[in-house]
Amino acid sequence: MKIVYELDVYNLVEKLSDLVWCDFDKWKKRFKIVIEKLGPKLNAFINSTKIG
Repeated sequence: MKIVYELDVYNLVEKLSDLVWCDFDKWKKRFKIVIEKLGPKLNAFINSTKIG
């Protein structure tokens, strides 16, 4: 009987997990850049609409 670490499925899931986390880290950086660019425009829009 194989140990869990020896199974192909385990190895594939481990690789997939690494790819997902890598993309998530990149997404956070992209999101930060977009927010920094849109921040002033978004604040101006919110202030001009007098929401609240």
